[in-house]
This record gives sequence, C-alpha cells and structure tokens, in this order.
Amino acid sequence: MNVTLVPFPDGSTVDAISAFPTVIAKIRVRQGSTPLSLKTRDVVIREGRDAVMPTTVADEGGGVHRVEWLWNSTFRPIIYVTKDGEMGSVSPTVAATSYGLFLRDSAGRNLPNQIIFGHVEPGNEVLLKLKLVALFVPKDAKGNEIPVKLDSIKTRTDNFRIVWRGHPVAGTEPPPRMIMSPWDYRYDLIFAPKTSDPVVDLLTIYYNGGQMKSILLTANRPPYERTKLLTVTHPNGGEQFTPCQLVDITWKGAMKGFLSTVEYTTDDGRTWNAIDSTLDSTLVWKVPTVLSDKARIRVLQKFQSNDEMWLYGDTVAVSNIAFNHDGSRLLSAHVNGTIYEWNVQTGQRIGTYKASMTGAQQSITGLAYVGTTRSFVASLNRPTSTDQLLRFDAGQEAPVLSVDLPGGARARDIGCDPSGTGIYVIPVLAARILVYDAATLGELPPLNLNAPITAGGVRGGYLDLMLMNGDLVRLTIPGGTQQSRINTGFADDRFSIITKLSVSQSGRFAGLGGETAAPGSVPRDQMTYVYDMTRPAIARMFYREVGSSISGLSFSANDGYLAMGFGLSPKFLVYDNAADTTVDQISDGHSEQVTDMEFSPDGKTLVTSSMDRTRNLLRRSFITPEDDVSDTTFSIVPIRLDIKPIVIRRQLIGTSRDTVVTANVCNVSGVPLVVEWAQMDRKVWVSLVDAIDGDTIQPGECFRLKLRSAPLDTGLLVDTLRITWCGTTAAIPIELQSLNRDLSILADMADFGDVCVGQGKTRTLAMIRNNDPEPVTINTIFMEQGLQSQFRIVQAIQDSVIPAGGTLEVEVEFRPRRSGYDTSNIVIQYAGQKNVQALSRVTGRGSGADIQISHTVLPFIPEITEREIVLTNRSDNPVVITSASVMTGEPFTVLTNLPLTIPSHDSVRLRIRYDGGAVSKQAAVGLSFDPCASISECKLALYSSTTSLRMPIVSADPRGDAEIPIEATFVENWSYKGERFLEGAFTVNPRLFLAREITVPNGSAEILSQDIIDGRRLVRFRITSDFSANGEIARLKGWAGLAEVDSSFLVFDTTQVDFGSAVTVNYVDGLLRILNPDPTRRIIDRSVAAITGIAPNPVGSTASVDLSMPAAGTVTMRCIDRYGNDVVEARTFDAPAGTSKHGLDVGAVAPGVYHVVVMHDGHTTSYPFVVLH
Repeated sequence: MNVTLVPFPDGSTVDAISAFPTVIAKIRVRQGSTPLSLKTRDVVIREGRDAVMPTTVADEGGGVHRVEWLWNSTFRPIIYVTKDGEMGSVSPTVAATSYGLFLRDSAGRNLPNQIIFGHVEPGNEVLLKLKLVALFVPKDAKGNEIPVKLDSIKTRTDNFRIVWRGHPVAGTEPPPRMIMSPWDYRYDLIFAPKTSDPVVDLLTIYYNGGQMKSILLTANRPPYERTKLLTVTHPNGGEQFTPCQLVDITWKGAMKGFLSTVEYTTDDGRTWNAIDSTLDSTLVWKVPTVLSDKARIRVLQKFQSNDEMWLYGDTVAVSNIAFNHDGSRLLSAHVNGTIYEWNVQTGQRIGTYKASMTGAQQSITGLAYVGTTRSFVASLNRPTSTDQLLRFDAGQEAPVLSVDLPGGARARDIGCDPSGTGIYVIPVLAARILVYDAATLGELPPLNLNAPITAGGVRGGYLDLMLMNGDLVRLTIPGGTQQSRINTGFADDRFSIITKLSVSQSGRFAGLGGETAAPGSVPRDQMTYVYDMTRPAIARMFYREVGSSISGLSFSANDGYLAMGFGLSPKFLVYDNAADTTVDQISDGHSEQVTDMEFSPDGKTLVTSSMDRTRNLLRRSFITPEDDVSDTTFSIVPIRLDIKPIVIRRQLIGTSRDTVVTANVCNVSGVPLVVEWAQMDRKVWVSLVDAIDGDTIQPGECFRLKLRSAPLDTGLLVDTLRITWCGTTAAIPIELQSLNRDLSILADMADFGDVCVGQGKTRTLAMIRNNDPEPVTINTIFMEQGLQSQFRIVQAIQDSVIPAGGTLEVEVEFRPRRSGYDTSNIVIQYAGQKNVQALSRVTGRGSGADIQISHTVLPFIPEITEREIVLTNRSDNPVVITSASVMTGEPFTVLTNLPLTIPSHDSVRLRIRYDGGAVSKQAAVGLSFDPCASISECKLALYSSTTSLRMPIVSADPRGDAEIPIEATFVENWSYKGERFLEGAFTVNPRLFLAREITVPNGSAEILSQDIIDGRRLVRFRITSDFSANGEIARLKGWAGLAEVDSSFLVFDTTQVDFGSAVTVNYVDGLLRILNPDPTRRIIDRSVAAITGIAPNPVGSTASVDLSMPAAGTVTMRCIDRYGNDVVEARTFDAPAGTSKHGLDVGAVAPGVYHVVVMHDGHTTSYPFVVLH
C-alpha cells in the first residue's frame, strides 16, 4: 500500500489554520496503481504516544481523501491507513500553535491521569476543589501571551456536576471565556452518584474550539472474587473458648515452603488482628481477652517469593525467555544466538541450541514451544535483512528449519496454539498476523486486521491483540476466528498507545500497558489499565511518573492478581484485583536492565532476564495471595467462678499452722481455667504453701489450696487471695481470729530511788511470767527512748523462751545524766511480731547540779592575759564550786578564790590568767561541784585569726560631711566571745577630710590623733568591741574639703597595733572622691603633677591622658574601679616638663565609671572617665 500527501494550492501539505484546532491533510492511497476508497476507521493518527481517530475521512475520488482531526500535540503526526491487512503511513509536518494546559488540585499539584472517588452511596456527595492553569502559551508578534479560549468542562455522565468558581481578579464568568496565563481558575468537581453501580467517566477540558485534555474518573469500583485454595479446618465455627486458652488452629491447601499468615476477628470480619506466620499448616493460638460470639479465623498466604535460583548460561545478556505448556521447562535466548533449555524445578540445563547470527545487532525477539513437545520456534530480528523464523528440535543444536518473513515484516513476538499446529507472528506495528505451519514453517493464510497492531500475546487457545484504533480483539487459534472485539474508546479519548497486553486465564480481564511519554514531556508518565472485558470498561488504572516503559504483564492463575514489570526498575508490582490494592513489591535481583519477564502457566514461578553478563537469568518460586475464613463464627466466653470466703480457726499470735481448703474456689464455666499466678494481698500472716503457676482447673473442678497461717497481730486478721488468669483477677477473702499471749508484767513501776547525776544503780527484776500452756519466745527487750533514756538493759535479751508458767528476770541500770525524777518504759517484744508489745515502767530520781558554762573553749591573746568564765546554776538548789584545777604543765592560773557558792538560778564569774608560753591541745580547767561532785571542764587555748580590713570608695560633697566606713572579715580558730581592742590608723589628703567623730555598732571607740605627716593626715583611732560579726566595725565622720585634687587614697597604716599579735591583718585601701567639682575650673597646684583631661570621654577601647608636669620627673599612672582595685596594670614612666599625652587601653575593661590616678613626688591626682563598648 502506498500512502502519499496531496499538497494544497499554496503548496502546504497540512491546513492547520483555516479550521484550527481542526487539522486537515489530503492523502492519496493506492494499492499498486489501484486507488483505494477509505472509511473513517481505516485511518488512525499517532500524535506522540497518543492514538487519535479522525473526525472526518472524505473520499474525493482517485484515491484522494480529506482527513480531518483535532490537533492536541507538539509532536509530528503519523497517519496510518489500513485496508484488508495492508498498512501504509505518511507523516506530515504541522505548523500549529500548542498550549500548555494543566489540571491541578487545590494545593496546586498537577493531577495524575486518574481521580479515584472510592465508594460513595447514592444520596451522598464528594467535592473536589480543582484548578485550571495555562502555561507555556504562545505569544503574538508583539510578544504578548495569547489567551486560551476555554470552551467548556464536561463529564460524560450525570453522576458529576461542575461548578465554575473562576478567578478573584479575572472574574467568575463561566466558560466559554478566555483564560490568561499564569492565573489559576478554580472549579468544583462534585460526585453525586445516582446508583451504587461502578462509575467510569472522563473529565474533559475543551479549549480553543476543539482541543481537549481528559482525566479518568472512577468510583464504586466493583469487587472481584478469586478462587480459594486454602481451607481453614479448625476452628471452623461453633466452638467455645476462653481468653488465654491455647487452641490449635489447622488448615489445608497451603503452598509448601511458603509462609501462611494467621489472623483472627472478633467482630465477624470487620477488623482483623495478626496471630503469627508459619511454614506449617498448624499453629497454637493464645485466645485474646476480647469476649465475642462473632469470632473467626483467617489463614492467608500473601504474595511471597521463595527458592530463588540463578540459572547460569553464557556470560552475555539474555534477550528473551519462554515457558512450555505446563511450566516445567524454560527457554532462554542470549544475545550471541545461544538458546538454552532448562529444567525449571532443578535449574539444570537440558539443552543447548545455536541460532546463526551473521549480521550486526541481530537478536532473538520471540520463543515459543510447539504444543506439548520440546521442539520450539524462535524469531530472529535481522536489522539489515529480513526477519527469520527458526525451528529447533530437541537434542539438535542447529535449527532444522528456517524461513524469511516476507515484505520486510518484523516480529515483535511469536506464539503457538496448544495443539502445536500454527506459529503466530505478532508484528512490530503491522495490521497482519503472519501464520506458519509449526511442523514445516510453511506459510499459512494470514490473519488480517483493520488497524495497526500495537500489542498482542498467545494464551492457551487464544490470540489477543490490541489495535491502535482502540479495538481489543480476541481470536481463537488455530483458525483465527474472531471471538470478540471491543472498542475500548482509547483512541477516541486520546489515550496512550498500548504496548503490552496480557489477558487473564478466564478471559475476563485484560492488562493493558500504555506507552511511556516521550522524553521532555511534563510529566513523563505511564499508565497501565485493568480492563473488564465483560462490562466492558476500565476497572483499574495505575499511574506512574517514572519515565520507564512497561516490560511485562501477567495475570495469576486465579485471575486475582496482576504482576507488572517496568524497564530500568529492579522491582515488579503485584496488584490484588479483588482488594483493589498493590500487595507487594519484589526485587528482581538483577543489576542491569530487565529484558523479559515470564510467569509459568500455573502462576507459581517467575523468571526474569536481563542485560547482565553473568547473573542474567533468575528463577523465583512464588505464590499469589490466597485466604480462607472459618465457615461460621465461634465464641470467646469468660471464666465463671463460685467463690466462698475462707475462714481459718482461731490461733495464738506467733504460732504457725497449715490448713487445706478444697471447696471454696470452683470453676463453674464450660471452659478450662489456666491460672497464671496467685498471691496474697498483704503477705503478712498467711501464705500459699505450694505456688500456683499454670495450674489448669477443668469445668466443674475446684481449687485445692494449702494455706500456712502465722498471725503476728491479735484480733480479726483479714487478707485476700488473688487468682489471676489472662488479665482477670478473682479475689477470695481469708480471715482468722488471732488470740494474744497471756503474759503477766511483774515489775511495773520498779523504783530505783535517788541516784547522783553521773553515777549508776543496777537492779535485777523478775519482769515477765508466761501464763499460757505453751512456751513463748521473748524476742527482745529494750528501752522505749533508746539512748536518750537514763535507764538501760544491762544484758540484751534475744529470743529467750519462757516455758509455760515460767518467769524471765531482767537486769536494769539507772544512770541519771540530769537531776530530777524520770520514768521510762521497757518495751517487750514477743512471739516473733512487733504489732503487739508489752510494757513495764521503771522510775528514779537524779540528784546533783545543773550548771551552764559560758565558754566551751576560752581563747587568749597576748595583749589580754586575764579572762572570765560565767557559770550559771540552773538547779533549784545552791551549788558550790569546790575546785577549779588547770591541767598540770599548762600556763594558766585560776585567780578566783574557791570554794564559791552559786545561788539557785544565779551565776558567778571565774577569772583565769594566761601566764605566757606554749599551750597544748588538751589544755583545760576542770570544775568540781557539790552536790554529787558533778564535774565539768572548759578548754583553754590561744586565739588566732586572719582578718581583712578594708575601706571602700567614698564620695562626699565638699559642702557637707564625709563618712568613711571601716569593714572587717574574721576567720578565727575559736570564737573569742569577749571584748578586745583594735588600734588602727590611715592616711588621707589633709585638705579633703578632717575626722570629727567615730561610731561603732557595739562597744566603744575614740579618735586618738589626726597629725599631718609628710603632707598626709594620719588619723589614729581605737575600738573596743567583741567583734562578733563580719561587716562594718566602725564609721568615721568628718568635714569634706577642696584641694588641688578631687580624690585621695585612704591608705591603712600597717605599722599600727591593730588587733594585737595574735591576728594577721590584710589591708584593702579605699578612696575618697569629692563630688560635683567644676570640670572647667580646677584648683591646680603648679608645683605638682596634674591630669588636665582625657579624650575621648566616654572611652570605647583607647584614650589619651593629658598630663601637666611642673618639671620632668617619674610618675606612676593607675586605672582603678570604685573599690580602688587596679583594672589596668599600673605603669611607671618618665614624663617631660609641661603638657604631654599618654595612651590608655581599656579594651578589656567592663563598661562602667573609673578613675585615672597619677602619683608624683608624694602627691596624687585623679581624673574620672566612663568606659562604653
């Protein structure tokens, strides 16, 4: 067939202007020299990956036809013409404007080519908010974007409504209207089904007078059942179990070597819960705690891959594979022409064959066994010559027959009918199936189609074909009789061309793999469809934006699952047609591109081939999902117990006894009870002799309980035995009347009389008599107050046994530590318990003196050699100090004459002198008193201390007074606790301060002198105080004045006596600063150094100090804070006479107020400045 373009009068071959978007082309079609007349369905146009049916094919005579179609692409079209199996094509150039029109969701994401609404019952509605946006629109001659004319938005059924919302700026005017790029125009898509039947529809956007863009709409997708192979045998309905009971679940029909997953439901299948997985056909199940009369068991074998095996042939890529009729044998063709035959079960090679490849880039494109024999036919593609068919017989390496395909025909794949009669060549884009005799390769009459064939395959006795015009054709073979032809409408709706086809074994479903969008397309997607050939309609669609083409499709043996493989992907998908979900992804194990994928006829084996050099052929056994459920429901019921309280007969406290209980806890339910554990609540006086762990109590049986009671309290004792199974607990009350022991306390209120404080008296007391006919154990006897008591048990009592009628004697001592009467309790614990105790009281009176001493340690300093101790008598009677003796060898003398009487509730002073010399750590004065010769002591020691004296920075107005506080911090070896002195002094500029008075927080103070020595005022003072606290110890107040400087250091005179020789003093000098001096008018003594300025002020990091000198000399410059601390290292340097500048670096100093101080020739001057960073 010859197809050529007929030019228009202007010389163009396509009219894309006069009726755009309708495109018009004229073609001339001849068979040889004979003109042909065409009908509309004899022509189909390919635009990119999409098939398009013409709107008009008009015969203008002489074989010339006017072909019109709606242009909707940027790709160059190909016009295919088919007539009686003959096919021709021509590709015109279309100079037409294309528009980028995008359908998006409310979030602005591009919509896939399918919207699934799920299941929606009549009367309900589902609303989707969508957007429409024009992008990549063409521009006019002036560079302005050309608006898109939106004609309409429609669906094909009344199950959907479209509500136009428009754009907030461009307006809400509904179509037809113009839309501007890049604004998004909004509309609502409302699904409101009239029935619950499955819905397949198209949402189509019509624009520019005929162009369109469509999205598939599906809802209420129908369920599809599959054949069940698994069968649950137990529990299969009617049984009764209890929570946590162990039940054997059994089933049959599971595929050996693959996991079976077991689940249960308690709501008759609304929800399922996993139990476990096993390779066996039985499983022990622990019944859950959910009570139900609607329980079932489900056993599943999910999609699984097992027993992977690599089949190693040549170290070159494998291009094609094929199973025999029952899946026991496999053919694999390598790119070097070698063909191997394999035993699928063992993986062993059972045949080697060679196809002669003499030309470059030759490859085997198809393999097919001949019927049930081991003979097979291969199709050989030879790009520089004609394709061939080669027939091989078992055991013969070379082909026994070969034939060239006629007329440049190319084989996409081949197949053979079940009887082994004919070989069917599925072409690469042709309208004719070539048929050859399988035995002789003699040519048989072909099967002619009315459109180009884009996909096909042989399964059983059927040849299934997909045509470019959208027809899905099924032919019976041998013979080629058309069994069915379905116009899917794919070409009418501009669907992508189908390149892979697989029809299910029952013939109900067709898997249709669409061509992937060309490189550069947005998005570069691919669609695969499940087509229900009985409805007929699309049942499912799978949308992928990966850019790789589909490489294989195959249905499982029970039609319930569709496996899909994709080029450049290491995984394939398994789709559950019944559950409408993808159930698994399986890695194919190859590292290079997959070239072929075949499922065995029984659906249990998958073989994949690839471009790998070594691991290029992988056999994998697998199962497709199967499941079965109990035929009817069974019940999960609770345990019911008949419980009676347990009463143990009366028992003495501290004794032990075993009791056996047989009829208090009985199982009255119809299912066995398995006890997990049992225990007492309190675990104090009763326990289980034998542990209960995993005991089973059958229906109608009772527990046999052995209890051991050992009461440790009196009265009615209660406890609860809790028996637990499967999260449920039963409580059994237990009670016992416990009796106390009959004991007599014989020595209550035993009187020890008067005992001097510090002395002791011991008595042996007959304390306890046992009046019971049974022995009793006295566990321990102790004083209730413990060590605080003035009584004690001389010999400890530990688990002493008093026989019936016996008496226990106890030795008790009274040793008073204070005067006055005292009564204490003796606690008697018996019978191994502490809840019930016996008490016996003892009494006595302590006689003697209660003396309080003012000092536990009396420390001395060399300057104050005599000190006093204050002794206070807190007794009700006078006390006489009979002696006060200093330890031999210690340098102290008691000066007070003794004996000395201390009246009741009065005090006296005992004077002691330090005579000089070393003092040991044991030095003390011992004191003796009458009555009872009570003895006490006071340690004697030498005082030492480290004290810090400091004066702060003080500010004063020259018009008023200045106050200078003196602060002290003491670190002492002993607290002095008495008056001592401080004689100190400090110097100050005599013109800035004159002291008038000195005050102290406690004690007394006086100013001794204020002499001016070497140009400085020396202020001397004396303080007498106990110096008992850290902080301010004195404050000097006096007149503030003006001088040639506005500040003066307050410098302690370290030559003074201070606190005496026993105290080490650290000094922190202060600073007196005069407030509010006139910054421009200063009193300057020209005879001394002076600071005349600091610039800049405030200072950031560095500044310059202006210094005026009467004559050249050495100066010291400091930078201090308000406490007189140096914040910059002081430096000494020679300054010239007159004015000079000197650098100051305060970059490391914190922000604040500081002073520069210059000292020269005994004089000091300062200047304030501020640091700001």
